[in-house]
Amino acid sequence: MKMLLSVPRTGQTTCGCGSLVNVNVNKKEGLEVKSGQLYMLQEQNNKMRKLPVFVRVYRNRFEHYAVIYRNQTFTNNSIYISLKNCAVRRCDTKDNGIVVIPDNMEGTKMTFQTKESQEMEDWISAFHSIRTHHPRKSTVHQIMSPVIPRTPLMPCLQEEEE
Repeated sequence: MKMLLSVPRTGQTTCGCGSLVNVNVNKKEGLEVKSGQLYMLQEQNNKMRKLPVFVRVYRNRFEHYAVIYRNQTFTNNSIYISLKNCAVRRCDTKDNGIVVIPDNMEGTKMTFQTKESQEMEDWISAFHSIRTHHPRKSTVHQIMSPVIPRTPLMPCLQEEEE
């Protein structure tokens, strides 16, 4: 399946599958992991097109996603990609290429290219999900619970009748 970067109407975005959805990106809700210029590689009529895009990757406690803008200044038109269950790898055929494969039934993939090879590792780590291993339940419980200092037991108080 070929995916084209479309320009939807104002206030709408396209998700990784190409459908229009409304997405409000609030910097306070998610932590911006990385942002910058990339090239999106698309095949159209057996020709590869190299589109400059501006990408922002966000990660918070519950979500990990990227918002891709056609350019940095006109930000109403964007693509939303959920990176929570995506596969991210280097592209074998392109220099500085990164392939992002969403975990969906359509089998779509997005190919990006960095301007410099030094940026590629940073972008791969930003796109890559941090949930690569599942810690044991006891480890999660120990990490999540706060440290409460123990105090010595106080003597019991006797009730007085009035």
